[in-house]
Formats: sequence, C-alpha cells, structure tokens
Amino acid sequence: MREDNIPRASGTESAQCGRGASLLKSSAKPASSRVPRGFFFYDFVKVTGALPVFLFFRYRTVFTDVSVRKALGGPLLIVSNHASYVDPVIVMRSLWRRRVVFMATRDLYRTRLGAWFFRHVHCIEVDKENVGLDTIKKVVSELKAGRAVAMFPEGSVEESKKTPLVDSQVNTKEHTASGGNAPKTTQDMFKGSGPGHETGGADFGSDSAKDAGVRAFKGGAAMIALKSGAAVLPVYIDKARRRVVVGSKIFPEAFFSSTEGGGAVSKPPTLRQIDEFSRVLHGKELELKDYSQSLG
Repeated sequence: MREDNIPRASGTESAQCGRGASLLKSSAKPASSRVPRGFFFYDFVKVTGALPVFLFFRYRTVFTDVSVRKALGGPLLIVSNHASYVDPVIVMRSLWRRRVVFMATRDLYRTRLGAWFFRHVHCIEVDKENVGLDTIKKVVSELKAGRAVAMFPEGSVEESKKTPLVDSQVNTKEHTASGGNAPKTTQDMFKGSGPGHETGGADFGSDSAKDAGVRAFKGGAAMIALKSGAAVLPVYIDKARRRVVVGSKIFPEAFFSSTEGGGAVSKPPTLRQIDEFSRVLHGKELELKDYSQSLG
C-alpha cells in the first residue's frame, strides 16, 4: 500500500490522543510528588507547631532594630545558627508574619508519609550527599518569587559525592588569577567545619570557627544571597537563654557598593565575593550572640 493511501487522523483526533496521553502521564505521577498549590496545610502546621513551642520552650524574640519587625516583606534569606532540631519551628514562630520556606534533607522524604508532609509544608528537598546546582536554583527561584527562605549555614550537610560547579553559577576566573584557594564544587560550598568535618572542607567566615559557639558559615548561603540579590536577615537562637535575636537586614548590593573601592556584585558572583560576604554573615551572627549575652 502506498503511503499516500494510509488513512491519517484528523486534527481533532490527534488533539484528543494528545490529551489522552497527557492524562495517562499525569495520573501515573505519584501523589507524594505533586507540589501543593495552597498554604492551608502549612498554616495549620504553623499554628499547631508554634503552640507547644510557646507553652513549653517559651522562647522570646528580640529585634535589635525595631523597624525590621515592620519590614519583613519581600524576598528574604533568613540565616541562623543551628541549636536544636526544633529550630525551624522556633524561627517560624519568631517571624510569625511571614511564611518561611525551609530546606529539608532528602532523608526526611524516604517514607511516603514523610514525602507528603514536607512537600505540603513547602520545604525544599536537599540531597546532603550530593548538593547539586538544582537545589541552589530552587532556592533562588523561591527568593525571586518574593518568598522567605530559611537556611542554617552551620548545618550538618556532609561531604560525599561532588558535583562540579559551572561557570554560569560561580565565576572562578578572578579568584584563580589572584592565586586564591577556594572550593570549586557545589558540595564544598555547603560544607561545614564543625565536629565530624575533619577533612578540611571549604569553610567561609571566621578563621577561628569554634569561637563563641558559632561555627564558620558555609559559602552556600552567601552564594544564594549574591545570586538572588535578596536581603539577608541574620537570626541567632540562644538556646541557653531561650531567646531569639533578629538582626538588621543585609543587602548584598549595598554592602559591596559601600566597601572600599565600591563595585557591584558580579554576575555570576566571584569566589572572592562569596568568601567576603560569608565572613560578613558569620560576623553578624557573632554580633547577635554578643548582643544576647549583654541582655543577661
């Protein structure tokens, strides 16, 4: 039979077939992987989770700058020290006026119930064994959408597999030319320097990382802030005094334009800028700790 004589489906039939295939694909998608549209469940968890924190832990929130309390809108990258497993709920309660998106390790998504729960509270899944560029892109996307994202830069993301950074994410040319010795992998950007990290990872921030009980900050938080341009809100959780200290906003562009020599943040940011800004974030965290101690 000649090809010209083969009956062909009409445009309407083709469209119906296409819709049918789409329905099959969508129906085959696991329910746990569907992204929730609203925040009803998030708000429910927020209220029910904050109640025991308020009744039993009784953390008090202190703002070093009162004006910040009324200016928590817009893209906001919240960086905090990591004091306990209830830190996300404590941060959520302290910044009650914002819906805060948290980063959650993939281990929490292993069960069907866990995957459903953390997706419905809008957490960003992180593979701690292989922190890839997709994770960074998701966080930056949330910030550019005007949301508030919380990170614990001291965190316990362990080093394992390494995913090389690409030029579109970090500008390594300037740092290499100056003879710098900074990390060149995404995993290095998220390494910590606390106990258990004895392989000499890429720590940014204070050279004396163990000073004042605040470990050096990993470069991931600084890189995300520089890439997104979002304001950074430093938070310190004082577990001993049951107090949360919230500092003033830090704007990456304003910081670099005010430094000696001026200049804007490179697109993409250089490793030198990531290193410098990470030191600033770590320094602010130490300032908040000292401020909390001064209150007694």
